[in-house]
Amino acid sequence: MTIKAFIFDLDGVIVLSEPLGLRAWRKWLAPYGKTLSDEQYDNLIGREAQDAAEWVIHHTGVPASVEQALHARPALLASVVDDSLQPRPGIFELLEALQARRLLLGVASNSFGEYVRRVLAVMGLRDLFACVCTREDALHGKPAPDLYLVAARCLGMLPGECLVVEDSPTGLQAALAAGVHAVAVPNERLPDRDFSGAAAIFASLGELTANLEDLLAL
Repeated sequence: MTIKAFIFDLDGVIVLSEPLGLRAWRKWLAPYGKTLSDEQYDNLIGREAQDAAEWVIHHTGVPASVEQALHARPALLASVVDDSLQPRPGIFELLEALQARRLLLGVASNSFGEYVRRVLAVMGLRDLFACVCTREDALHGKPAPDLYLVAARCLGMLPGECLVVEDSPTGLQAALAAGVHAVAVPNERLPDRDFSGAAAIFASLGELTANLEDLLAL
């Protein structure tokens, strides 16, 4: 079956957002006299928001509830987007190559919609994506398959007609469970994690673009 659509994870694939995510968590923890180390934050990459909040509360001992964390998170993320937003190298070239082939494009992100839309707007990419699916659009976030199933349906495609680009094992697990094709471009903070099951693993988005014709024939 020929690939007709590409679905992108946002954080770590379209944008190098880990510094922003860490900054937002630290901003929330600061009034409680708590913080999060770089190494601790690595455990949150790719996690669904509630799962991440539970992890942070458990490992920092912050005297707050998951509900409080989830309520504060969207505004905190939106507040740091403009600080130092950086596209992942090669993303614009890849998107241009996909547009030239008239492929449908979508986003499926575990992050909050307010944050996702803000990132895409700041990067000037919002109008490129036919569908933008976020944690509010699915009952369960990644590693459950829901978000990728919602995104495929939104694009009017069968799962097997879509190819997903992921940077984390959690996201890859969600894609495989949804029955979509998936490639990994590992997050630089997760170079040694298990990406087995991916149709291909690329060191960069540039390498992915160079192998685009082979991927479209999956």
